[in-house]
Amino acid sequence: MKKQQIRIAYWNIKTLYSKDHELIPELNEHKIDTTIVHFPKQKRKAYQKTKEQSGVGVPINDKYEQNIKSIEYVCDRILRVKIMFDQPIHIISVYAPDINKPEEMSMDFYENLQSAIDKIPRHEKIILLGDLNARIGNQVVDGIKQKYNENITNRNGEILTEFCGQNELRINNTYFPHKEQYKYTFYDNRNNKSIIDYIITNRSFLPQQIIDIRVLSSANIGTDHKLVLGKIRIGAPLSKKRPSIKTEKFNIECLNHESTKQLYSNRCQTHVTLNPIAQFDTPNTAWNKLKENICKGAKEALGTRTVSHNRRPNIKPWFTLEVKNITREKKEKYLQYKKSPTPENRNIYTEIRNRTNNRAREIKEEYWQRFSSEMEADMYGAQKRI
Repeated sequence: MKKQQIRIAYWNIKTLYSKDHELIPELNEHKIDTTIVHFPKQKRKAYQKTKEQSGVGVPINDKYEQNIKSIEYVCDRILRVKIMFDQPIHIISVYAPDINKPEEMSMDFYENLQSAIDKIPRHEKIILLGDLNARIGNQVVDGIKQKYNENITNRNGEILTEFCGQNELRINNTYFPHKEQYKYTFYDNRNNKSIIDYIITNRSFLPQQIIDIRVLSSANIGTDHKLVLGKIRIGAPLSKKRPSIKTEKFNIECLNHESTKQLYSNRCQTHVTLNPIAQFDTPNTAWNKLKENICKGAKEALGTRTVSHNRRPNIKPWFTLEVKNITREKKEKYLQYKKSPTPENRNIYTEIRNRTNNRAREIKEEYWQRFSSEMEADMYGAQKRI
């Protein structure tokens, strides 16, 4: 199967007025296949075939017009387009509330976004892109984000990172070590800069399919946001599931028990007596004997367990059954409110949402405090959880 590359971009031009004639040539010049464009509601013209809703445009190149299967207007801030290539690709355009807006507005946005993602089968590809108004910092979170980003984090950034963790999404901007001019997406009037526009994919995309994500600084029509370009390979063969790599490990947590610790010591002494290191043994021979004696003693006293090395890491171990249940209850009340938006239902939903968020935050903090204490006090049991 021939591999095909698409050039997909996001551009927030909401501060741009009366310059539609500049937008179209820019997109054509840079050979953009699909663009998410945010602009004022009064704009009417668009590049090639466009679906416009509440200031959101999705310009699609003519050659992909027949690939469009559906367009769903989720809300004022979210638009979903389904495009068929070798497999369906769901492009979700988002425009998150800024940091100065009430927290309630941000929670509504992410609940709508979660509902949109929940409708998509897990095996289908998702490209989520837009202005998230989130500064996520440069701390590495495996599978979610890497270090190639600014070092500032805000509340919206923490929410976005947690959301991506829960949905197994990858913030691709952070994986490419570009110069600053190709990383920063927003500049204000005082030339303060930040990274708040992102191109995000789910795990149905293989990492090698994301060729590059960068700001296209040469695209300029006077707006304070920069065009963010993603080069993504589609039509790649489906990856075969790798066989699980399994090894045996000793149950070292059993050393917490004094009786087991003593048994292990006795078994090691027995094997050292039966297989001693001789005076004229070479270093390699001595090491092999010592290793053999220790391993035999450990296997007899501690036992072993089989461990798979290619499992996905548990990136949210604090997400317990209690958190799942209260989150489900919050979602039910939200759907009830949307179905019947009365003041009473709104109050019920607001109360349970606040209670759920506070309790989830408490459980998360309790987990990490407990984990830190265990790591300090229990060198045998806690380390297997890292």
